[in-house]
Amino acid sequence: AQGLIAQTLKKLSEEDDHRHVQAAEWDPRSVELNTALKTRIPDSVEQRCRQARIRGNCGLFAQTHHAWASADELLHIWDYQKENPKVLVLP
Repeated sequence: AQGLIAQTLKKLSEEDDHRHVQAAEWDPRSVELNTALKTRIPDSVEQRCRQARIRGNCGLFAQTHHAWASADELLHIWDYQKENPKVLVLP
């Protein structure tokens, strides 16, 4: 069984550059699978955050695939899976 797990881990790791697969430390019969998606912050959001006078924060709503960034009194929300997303700006 260990050979099969090692082969599966190797195969899964090679399928996607953003995938990390490893044997679970708590149970060697299981595996942990993590994925990552790299995406750019929209230019308008990046520019506004650079110009923030008081404070800026950011985060993710992972379940809905949206990111948010606040700069001073404005909140920016966008779909981080789209290449050129529409940015919703809320006061």
